[in-house]
Amino acid sequence: MADSDNNTTLSSVTRRMLLTGTMAATATWPFDYGAAAAEALAGNAVCDPALDLWRQWLAAHNETQRLWKIQVSLESRMVAAVGFPQVE
Repeated sequence: MADSDNNTTLSSVTRRMLLTGTMAATATWPFDYGAAAAEALAGNAVCDPALDLWRQWLAAHNETQRLWKIQVSLESRMVAAVGFPQVE
């Protein structure tokens, strides 16, 4: 039996048409470049909450990296002093 869904037409929106429309729309939006944009966003979490969350994540990531380096150093010193555990 034939499937009745095989004869439906596809929508006329293609990826190329979507990207072209998006580019045309964004070309008309004003945007500050360089230092003016950085000054506008600096310390203004209300402007972009995602930017504030990213800064918090970056601070947590940097702290995790710092603590990881300390842990690796301590583990290396412990292995040098005691030796690597082996199963007999």
